[in-house]
Amino acid sequence: MKRIGAFFLLLVCLCLCGCRKSSVKGTNPNVVVILIDALRMDRLHDYGNARKTNPFLAEFGKRGIRFTNAYSHSSHTKISVASLFTGLTPPLHGVRHIDFPWEDEKTRLSSDILSSPLTTIAEVLLKKGYRTAAFVTNPFLKSSFGFSQGFQDYRYIDLPQGAAKQLNGEVINWLNQPGKGPFFLYIHYMDVHAPYRPPLPYRHLYTQKKNLLPYESNGPYQGQVNEEGIQYTRDRYDAQINYWDDCFKELIKEMEPKGWADNTVFIILSDHGEEFYDHGGFGHGFTLYEEQLRVPLYIVFEGRLPPAQVRKDRVEIIDIFPTVCALAGQKVQGLGLQGKNILASERMNPDAFHYAETGRGKAPASVQTEKYKLIFNVTEKSFELYDLTKDPRELINIISQKTAWARAGQKKLFELLSMRRPGVRPSKRELDRETVEALKSLGYIR
Repeated sequence: MKRIGAFFLLLVCLCLCGCRKSSVKGTNPNVVVILIDALRMDRLHDYGNARKTNPFLAEFGKRGIRFTNAYSHSSHTKISVASLFTGLTPPLHGVRHIDFPWEDEKTRLSSDILSSPLTTIAEVLLKKGYRTAAFVTNPFLKSSFGFSQGFQDYRYIDLPQGAAKQLNGEVINWLNQPGKGPFFLYIHYMDVHAPYRPPLPYRHLYTQKKNLLPYESNGPYQGQVNEEGIQYTRDRYDAQINYWDDCFKELIKEMEPKGWADNTVFIILSDHGEEFYDHGGFGHGFTLYEEQLRVPLYIVFEGRLPPAQVRKDRVEIIDIFPTVCALAGQKVQGLGLQGKNILASERMNPDAFHYAETGRGKAPASVQTEKYKLIFNVTEKSFELYDLTKDPRELINIISQKTAWARAGQKKLFELLSMRRPGVRPSKRELDRETVEALKSLGYIR
């Protein structure tokens, strides 16, 4: 009888263990949004790079859906993340200008604030009973700029380059805290961002050269460049991706045994790409070409979304807000979101317009469809038009051809550029000296 009793006890335990994941179905899922700042899509192995820069992320992404035509609404972090958090394009959320010239001790530097009347994804999930926390390492996302709306725990952590391990530790410590209900977690990594100084031994993963320096200037490059230096810059950048990928692996391997990855939606993306002299510059924030607007995007929700799926239709960062709310069973009607649930059956019309802008350089704004992109350089009052199917690198400006699409694109661009959201009044905050120094270290201020 004792043996029979022990057998049944063992059987019950096995059943309970086997039901761990299925027992949470029907409840609101946890949501983890992971953003890797300045991660250029085509430097990832599963997006076309011959180098295996992201082996773990590539395999992890196969647990869900990988999107090959995801677009940001800006090549600047602050504007892009504002769109991610609000589900709105820049003219509607109002975070558009980053007003700092090159270093001038007599000039007071300021930047836009995310307006409090706006509703963020964190606020919606907080009202639904989620525990909300964010861990950010980009100084543009400090709580003083309004990005903490809806987060119960919002931490800007001033970490040195290559500090993903420390950021992981902060996240794990938070997850270890007792709490009821599902969680919404936003993690913003800076380990791929300039300066391109991956920690050892990653630094020499793709190059043994030690007498060169990577091009770390942000924006149009004024000096002489050569292909050897450009390649060396790519080598260092790619190595940083490998470093982050290993840190991401450590985070997931820490979460899984403790059940934090059960019934959890993982959304992994970038805010913008990075230029390596594709259009005469380096870094980001000054132009709106494809290398800066197209971003990687993975959505993994094991047991709820099909694995190993690749989606080629165009999606946008503003789509993340309504998509997460749909997965969480939260209605978004009445919020005036511009995005859509990308997991629903409908796909974006290839002729629909995607809008983007940035406030630096020529302050360009753009609209594009699957075939064409029109760029309006606001400060110069000039236009660029590219046929993305025939000229995917955007090297041949065909605006002089005066096509019918160009006229339609100009009309749509000015319509989107002039949109405003009632009750949202743009405001600015002066940058403190600590923030200015942090921005200098990232190449934003010279």
